[in-house]
Amino acid sequence: MGTLIPLIVCLFHVARRLYECLFVHIFSDSKMSIVHYLTGHFFYLSLPVCIVCSEHPTDRGFTSSTVFLSVIILLETGQNLAMRQLASLRPLESKGMTARYLPPTGSLFRHVTCPHYALEIAFYTTVHIYLGLRLVPFSALTGFVLVNQVCSARKNHQWYSEHFPAYAKHRTSIFPFIL
Repeated sequence: MGTLIPLIVCLFHVARRLYECLFVHIFSDSKMSIVHYLTGHFFYLSLPVCIVCSEHPTDRGFTSSTVFLSVIILLETGQNLAMRQLASLRPLESKGMTARYLPPTGSLFRHVTCPHYALEIAFYTTVHIYLGLRLVPFSALTGFVLVNQVCSARKNHQWYSEHFPAYAKHRTSIFPFIL
C-alpha cells in the first residue's frame, strides 16, 4: 500500500508526458538514436517495478502524503508550462511559416536554459524521498535521470552558446546560478 501513491503519481507523470508528445510538442526533422529509443522504453517499463520493489516499511501519514502531492503538482505544472512555452516557439509548417527555432525567454527560462530538465530531476528526487532515502531499486532510476538530464542540459546549453551566444551568456544550463 505504501507504493500506491508513487505509482499513481508516476502514471500521471507518464500520461502527461504522452499527452505533451501527442498534442503539445511540435516535432522537428531530427532523428532519435535507436539506443535512446530503447533506453526510454526500458526506463518507463522498469519504473513501476522499481517503485514496487522500493516499498517503504512504514506507511506514510496524511501530512507527508499531502506535502508530497503538493510538491508533485507544482513540479508537473512547471514542467508542463515549460513544454508549452517550448512548443510555442516552433511554428507549424502547415501554417505556411518558415520553421526556425527561437530561444525561450522569461518565466522558468529566465535563469536557465533547460528548466524542464531540472523539474524532471526534481520530480524523480521527490518520489525517491517519499519512498525513503535509502539505496533501493528506485535509486538507480533517480541516478539515471540526474545524469541523463544534466548531460542533456549541458549539451543543449552548448548548442545555445554556439547559435545564440547572447542568450546563453546570462544563463546556466540547468540549475540557476550553479550549473
